[in-house]
Amino acid sequence: GINAEYMGLNGALQSLNVIAVVQSAQVMDDLLSALFGKSCALNLSPFQGVWTKNGTAFPIAGSTDIWSCINTNDLTKGNGWGCHVVVTGGFVTTMAMAIPCGRWNLDDNMKIQVFACVLTVACWIVWIIGSLAAHSGPDSGEFFAVNTMRKVGTQSGVIGAILFNFGFVTTVPSWVNEKKPGVVINKSLWWATTLCIVVFLLVGVPGAIAFSDVLQGPVSTTCARQLRESSFNCPNDIMQALTSASGGRPAWANTIINLSVYIFPIVADVSSIPVCSIVVKYNLMENGLSSGLAFLVAVILPWVVAFPLLYMPNALSEIVNLTSLFFVGFTDFIVPFTIWVVVVRRRAEPERRASTRPIAPPEGVPVHFALPVNSLMSTHARVTLAYTLATVLGLASVVALVLSVRASSFELSQQACALVGS
Repeated sequence: GINAEYMGLNGALQSLNVIAVVQSAQVMDDLLSALFGKSCALNLSPFQGVWTKNGTAFPIAGSTDIWSCINTNDLTKGNGWGCHVVVTGGFVTTMAMAIPCGRWNLDDNMKIQVFACVLTVACWIVWIIGSLAAHSGPDSGEFFAVNTMRKVGTQSGVIGAILFNFGFVTTVPSWVNEKKPGVVINKSLWWATTLCIVVFLLVGVPGAIAFSDVLQGPVSTTCARQLRESSFNCPNDIMQALTSASGGRPAWANTIINLSVYIFPIVADVSSIPVCSIVVKYNLMENGLSSGLAFLVAVILPWVVAFPLLYMPNALSEIVNLTSLFFVGFTDFIVPFTIWVVVVRRRAEPERRASTRPIAPPEGVPVHFALPVNSLMSTHARVTLAYTLATVLGLASVVALVLSVRASSFELSQQACALVGS
């Protein structure tokens, strides 16, 4: 019971951290390449990589070297780190930025979070303008709510990404313990969640329309243009699509878009790594682990797990999808409703009513109800609603997990390795 809940909670947070580490380190390598021409790495598994074009195989430079430096922004002749276990300059730089913050408390990180939030909003604005400007370009096309091109992607691959974007739920209990007494929990969570949905639509819909022909489909890693032109390399996400569609834009616009693409994963992902690590550290220390051991497991372990996955084919998208469906689905849907039902039932028992009456909160501290209609519903109605929501969302996660596993591609061919990150 409680052990499974702790494993699910900590597993969800750690999977979010691994995802953030991989994405941040890759973008940091791109930033180092943009600034210095190359990023360097220690290759722990050197072997000859091969890149194929028009049926002819070419050896990839740097793939057999223990120490190599490559320009990750120019991988037209293959990625020398593809499918290799490497410790890159971007990985080390990101680690140096995030790990020290893991020793702080949540409230100590607030200045960093506010600064990161401002830069993140600026990146969103740039992307929305860039997508709207590209609507009449050659990559735009029709936009369908449901994908009907089976070879391009599957709807099940989107569910995991959606759950990943709402993975903040697992950090709410720790936030409640750290917030100021006058902060209203319901208002904060409902407003934050609603704004997130609005931002997803404002950024996602224009980008999907502008780059519908070239954006890589979920799970399948193909796009509509690649079905027509087999040599076309589909952009992994809207950031790559914006930077690759630089033709026709003035130089200053390309500079702003490229800067936003480099900044976003750093401010959005690197700033989130310490938060998840601190929450896991809190949980482990509450369960009796020493502060030193809790720091190793919560802060250091995600980096140990992430570095072998850094330049593996589809590693990021597969981790996002599968771990989100497995861990986040369990901790966000099953656990909260179960705990809530237990509390509601205990308060409803006659012998417990006297001892479990809500204590009047201190003056100025607002009362929190898990559901806005909590006081208007009977105990039976609340329990039924909780079980219904948990069942529907839990089954949806299971179905999506099964469909994603069936549709996922875990190919480790030489060509797939050569195209990693390109």
